[in-house]
Amino acid sequence: MWTNADGDFSFSNSANWANHAVPTDGADLSFGTDDFLGLDHGGHFHADSITIQSGFTGMVLSAGAETLSVGAGGITNFGLGIDFQSGLLATVNQIWNVGAGTFSLSNSFDIADGATLTIDVSAGATFLFAMGLDNADWAGSINFTGATNLATLSVIGSGFTSQNLSRITIDGFAAELVGGQLVASAIPESSTYALMAGAVVLVIAGVRRRAQVRS
Repeated sequence: MWTNADGDFSFSNSANWANHAVPTDGADLSFGTDDFLGLDHGGHFHADSITIQSGFTGMVLSAGAETLSVGAGGITNFGLGIDFQSGLLATVNQIWNVGAGTFSLSNSFDIADGATLTIDVSAGATFLFAMGLDNADWAGSINFTGATNLATLSVIGSGFTSQNLSRITIDGFAAELVGGQLVASAIPESSTYALMAGAVVLVIAGVRRRAQVRS
């Protein structure tokens, strides 16, 4: 677990980790109650999962061009607020449980080709897309689930593109951007509509069978 016990906010300082060992690629990262974590490993770090502990409120910063990717374990946020000011990549299908705090993406962000990122929000949560103008279009897709009608899903960054929007669904419905807020469209995604149509066909078939039996 990240503790920043040495007080220099450096990821590469073993004294800042509870077991006095700097995590290696593929590790499960856990952020404690300190306000900042400074990525200074000089490149790209891959974590299988990230857990933000209760009481954490702060930022993940990079010393230069350091980036962070997340694997199948996804992200779980128990904290009050987390702002990823380092580049972030979702590498495979995964779930982010963002809790009831504020969760911000303030640097480059991408989802690997073919991957789906499920973001489960709790009541009172605020999720911010705050990426800069140079952010690339996403290769994968996002589906927001959970208490989406009781959460705030906002876009405040200039790097959010129409392609990004086209790859977001909210509870299976296409997302729309209204006044800087993401909301669910009144029309479901084609895949969701196909499932609904299939269910209607099954119901009609059942009704017909019962009518034939009665006759």
